[in-house]
Amino acid sequence: MQKRVSPFTWLFGYLLRQMSVRCRRKHGVTKLKSLGGFKNNRKVYEWKGETIELDETMYDWGTCYEIELETVRQCSAS
Repeated sequence: MQKRVSPFTWLFGYLLRQMSVRCRRKHGVTKLKSLGGFKNNRKVYEWKGETIELDETMYDWGTCYEIELETVRQCSAS
């Protein structure tokens, strides 16, 4: 008897296979290597009417930080 697979698991597997095929065709990639899992912590702060999001992402090989400013005001990059 076959084990029933959840739709999410099936979809994830399908997308991973498609990504692998596309990488092989487009870039000549022959092997993919998993970098392992990660854990993400997000802190959200309000500051002067704006929202600041601070992300800390921990991998087996190190930690990355990201700061985002969410605003409703239009601004331009300088």
